Amino acid sequence: MSRVNAEPQTVKRAPDWSAIRRHLADWPKHPLIALVKDLHHTSPENCDFLRAR
Repeated sequence: MSRVNAEPQTVKRAPDWSAIRRHLADWPKHPLIALVKDLHHTSPENCDFLRAR
């Protein structure tokens, strides 16, 4: 006979854009721009994604 796990499984969801925006609103402007610039130059996929936003 198999045992059933009685503990509820919690699924972590990815944060939505509004949560990300709230988090980034606290960042100083220059480091945030540097982060976006670094992401933009990292790969063509990142560049396409950032341009689509």
